[in-house]
Amino acid sequence: MNPQTFDVRKVPLSKISMVDASAGTGKTYSIALLVIRLILEKDMDIRTILVLTFTKAATREIQGRIQAFLQELHNCCEYPKKINDSPLHACLPRDPEQRREAQRQIARALLFIDEAPIYTIHGFCQKMLSTHPFETGNLFSPVVLEDSAELHTRFINVWWRKCMAHSKPRHLHLLAPHILHREKLSPLVSAILAGKEIDPPKEVDKEIDPPKEVDIERALTEKEEALSRCEEERQKLCNDEAALEELRAVLIEERAKKRAKFIETLLQVLETHCTPKDLIKEIFTQAGDVRKDIARRENLMETELISTLISLRNKEKECKADSDKQCLCAAQHLAWIMAQAAAHDIRQYKREHSLLEFDDLIFHLHRVVCDESPRGRAAAEAISRDYNALFIDEFQDTDQRQFEILNALFGEKPCFYIGDPKQSIYGWRGADLDTYFMVRREKIDALYSMKECFRSTPNLVSSFNTFFGATDSFFEHPELSYTEVEGKNDTPWDTPPLTVYTGGAKRDEIIALSADRITQFLIEHREVSLEKCAVLVRAHREAADIKAALARRGVPAVTIDDSSLFATKAAEDLQGVLEALVSGEDRQFRRALISPLCGFSAQDIAAMPAETYEEHLRRFRLFAQIWEEHGLAAALTALISEYALRERVFVYSSLEQGERFFADLMHLMDCLVFETVKNGLTVEEQLLFLQRQIGKETSQKRRVENDSNSLQIVTIHKSKGLTYDHVFCPFLNASEKKKPSPLTLVKTDRGYRFIDFDQDQAYLKKEALQENRRLIYVAMTRARFSCTLCIGKKVKDGTVNLAEGALKECVENVQDNSAIQIIPLDVQDITDVRYTAPEEILPGTKRELKHRENLRSQRDVSSFSALSNMHGLPPEGLDERAGSAYDEWIFTRRGGALLGNFLHDIFETIDFTAPAREDILQCGKKHPLVFTPEDMPRYEELCRHTLGAGRPGEKTGFSLGEIPRQDTLREMEFYFSLESRSDFSRIGEVMHRHFGYDFTPRREHMPGFIKGFIDLIFEYAGQYYILDWKSNSLGRELFLYENTSLEQAMCDSNYHFQYALYTLALKRYMESRGIDFLRRFGGVYYLFLRGVREGTSTGVYYAPPKKVLSVVDELEKFFG
Repeated sequence: MNPQTFDVRKVPLSKISMVDASAGTGKTYSIALLVIRLILEKDMDIRTILVLTFTKAATREIQGRIQAFLQELHNCCEYPKKINDSPLHACLPRDPEQRREAQRQIARALLFIDEAPIYTIHGFCQKMLSTHPFETGNLFSPVVLEDSAELHTRFINVWWRKCMAHSKPRHLHLLAPHILHREKLSPLVSAILAGKEIDPPKEVDKEIDPPKEVDIERALTEKEEALSRCEEERQKLCNDEAALEELRAVLIEERAKKRAKFIETLLQVLETHCTPKDLIKEIFTQAGDVRKDIARRENLMETELISTLISLRNKEKECKADSDKQCLCAAQHLAWIMAQAAAHDIRQYKREHSLLEFDDLIFHLHRVVCDESPRGRAAAEAISRDYNALFIDEFQDTDQRQFEILNALFGEKPCFYIGDPKQSIYGWRGADLDTYFMVRREKIDALYSMKECFRSTPNLVSSFNTFFGATDSFFEHPELSYTEVEGKNDTPWDTPPLTVYTGGAKRDEIIALSADRITQFLIEHREVSLEKCAVLVRAHREAADIKAALARRGVPAVTIDDSSLFATKAAEDLQGVLEALVSGEDRQFRRALISPLCGFSAQDIAAMPAETYEEHLRRFRLFAQIWEEHGLAAALTALISEYALRERVFVYSSLEQGERFFADLMHLMDCLVFETVKNGLTVEEQLLFLQRQIGKETSQKRRVENDSNSLQIVTIHKSKGLTYDHVFCPFLNASEKKKPSPLTLVKTDRGYRFIDFDQDQAYLKKEALQENRRLIYVAMTRARFSCTLCIGKKVKDGTVNLAEGALKECVENVQDNSAIQIIPLDVQDITDVRYTAPEEILPGTKRELKHRENLRSQRDVSSFSALSNMHGLPPEGLDERAGSAYDEWIFTRRGGALLGNFLHDIFETIDFTAPAREDILQCGKKHPLVFTPEDMPRYEELCRHTLGAGRPGEKTGFSLGEIPRQDTLREMEFYFSLESRSDFSRIGEVMHRHFGYDFTPRREHMPGFIKGFIDLIFEYAGQYYILDWKSNSLGRELFLYENTSLEQAMCDSNYHFQYALYTLALKRYMESRGIDFLRRFGGVYYLFLRGVREGTSTGVYYAPPKKVLSVVDELEKFFG
């Protein structure tokens, strides 16, 4: 079927259609627009339009796009003059009466947008199984395992011990190259659990039996007997002096015909070795190259000694090949038995504990809806009854079983299968490209192709058309070819869009050349934002190498990946330190000292005086005591401070390594503190938890080490679906050369079977080549403005040189194209140029505010902090002098928002009438970056000052220390609606009229909601008060926290507007409970904690009711 050009405004909505959507052609936009058309043209309820995709992020994006479109159309119905010629607005009828009906449909869709069925495929299956438990025969409340690796490993280990622990050493030696590592069983167990139809290995009984050691013993015996016969023939030949003389004569004769180096070598060997045995050893061990030359001389090949040696050599090869094949069969046999048994036990365990894995969701729903029995048809009908149309995004990642479910449910309804087979790169995760092409051939009514690219500039798209169109079949697949597209992104970019550097014969050279070219590019284009650029690599090893090379040139970069936190070096080092703290053993203590956390080497410890060693041991005992009494965060913070880890890690490591290590360490500490608080773990249990997690691929992924303006280093698989202004691909022509596992499953017409290395090598090579081509396409098409390739001439170190295939042919065919730069490089072209970052964008500065102007949304939830354009800006030019010791501490205390959150946590937790030291310590454990045990007395003093401070403007006078907990309401949350963006100009007029300053929101606020939290509401003497804690620094003198300065700070930070919102929230809260707000409202307090002192009113700002209510009365009309 030939594809038609896709036009989202005209495509029929009643057929089963497939849409081939090339990279950047607007799949999400088109899906959202087609959903809008179904709502308006077919009067469908949005709750009956099913949209499926493959990631939760994609579901959120699609739902957000549909909601934005609905909101825009609703506004157009309200204000028809806004209607233009865009495809979205074309959905609206021009007739006013019909437009009113459309407005009703849109309003209904907006009302139920949160109920729109937009799911991942697994989310859909889970929803159907739970919604229709009787029809599907499913459990009522199953628990879906997010990560089942630990469960699988437990049962695999059980059967591994049963089958392998009692095997003979000679058998283990035989099986070692195939299944010695139990981790190789995990994919096979997962495949069995997923319900894949797998043919057992040859000559294997399908029932679960103990391993047949007789088969292993037979294979080993046959191999030994065959090798023994070859050795006997070799020994016989060793005693044949006539054969030796025959060879010498032929060599002399051959030398007379034509001299050759190998003949001289053999004659020299004959002169120095007096027996045939020595000659055989020389030929087959020390003179390997000689054998190739011998084969070219027929006379030599016909001599008895050489012909016999070759015959023996071939027999040995055949013997080893037969033996390896038998070993492979035995290994597959044993693995099949263990995997079947482990899968059987896992199924039983899940059934007993009401557990499901993601694959179970697919398996169970498929088993029901694809069943031709009356029950199966009834279940399919019950499910499909709820939906009128289906969209499948990223259809190229769908496998056969998933499609069969959807086809059984929606085969007769409007369906859109939208995907791009050129971007099918998740074969290892189950994506089945054969299913895509089968559906395209047999299951659809219409085929469309999207040919307008809105991501990349026309010049870059034209370069891609030339590059990928340079070969007849770039993708090496009979049904997959490159379709030219048209660029629609008109953003100007003058330099060549596609640049190809060729050079480098070794891995290190390619890395150095790539890093040098990237650095040169960033220096030449200072206007480019690093965070909008990406280096795309195939594997994490490549990411680490290129990151280190860029760090040496001063380029800040971060790796974006899914690697496990507990598989890092920091996790191992932390484990060693914690083991030393718990055990106190000298061996563990020495291991801790030589870790990066302490920074000593083995030589340092050997040369360390006994007194110094004892001093370090004393420190560790103190850390252990802190851990026991105050928690892990306090102990690690003390250790980091004592051994100057922050300073050392950046001095002795490169910048990027130091940042990475420290980020992992802080993340590990957060995880351990969280588990401790959640489960009440003891010190020993915390260590046990860490030991069990070490090395595992858990769901706890590493954080980004630096969120500043940094170059992104991303794997190609992770980058799919993302867009970057500029893309660099340093390893695009090389992929790791990996030998398939003996337990690899190969797809067949009936299902899957175990790999047969004799017949499957070509198939596996072809599959790998096809996926590599698709990876190349995905990587290059992430770019918006420019793409830079670095292609090695010849890649070594265990890699495959793909430049000899597709890339080489493409590069050769575009040599004369002006849009593509082909630049040969050599190692001599590497420079020592370094990158220096442009002026930093500091938080709170005008540049930062301008930088954030583009971060907007159509309809959002905002807050006071997001709206205030002055909040948190420190005053300039303040006196740097300090007073008492407490003044010195509190005025110089840094921490920004982290410190503010910690102080808020303290006053949210403590009892004002009797503040407990333990409460402060518990808060400190949750904020290890700002709290240290040494500062505990200071925080107690801060609480004493705060709870004992006087209150200005009060006749009776009282302090917070008199307020019991039952008379307080802490962190009360509220929401206000704001329907018009023009309201803020009128709000600004109110604030100017009352307080004399202009109010301008930090960002333009769209219609939506404003939320907030009131720090404290308390009752005293029948009056209700609002109180807000502020950790702002107004300077280092106490007089800067008195009345005049406080009034200025309230205006500078727009706190008058903040407390007006709080008061309005309290007013509605009290009135909803029948309390007379006007009579019982006592006013608002703002406590600037750095300046608050016991018995005085410094640092305390008070707004009386009259002042507050005059503002609230005018503002209330703006907030719903």
